[in-house]
Amino acid sequence: MLNPDLMWVTYRGTFDMGYMLKAATSERLPDTESGFLDRLQTYFPHFYDIKCMLRDTDLPTASLSSTATLLNVSWPRYSHRYNEQESSTRQEATVW
Repeated sequence: MLNPDLMWVTYRGTFDMGYMLKAATSERLPDTESGFLDRLQTYFPHFYDIKCMLRDTDLPTASLSSTATLLNVSWPRYSHRYNEQESSTRQEATVW
């Protein structure tokens, strides 16, 4: 956080970033989307949400695994007992 050399990349992770922002600052989150995005930009200067970025393209973004396959990106697979969101969170935690 607050480090311009760090790049934060998520897939459908805006809620997670909001949680981290609230936990780190102990402040209420802004009431407006623009206020939230401004504060997010302050603490996470290089934050990219792949699902949001692909929203304005013709590429299908049904799930993290289908997007990774479409973009030819490999990522660790976990046991079938975990759902994809848990898998995504574990991968993000590994990166952090």
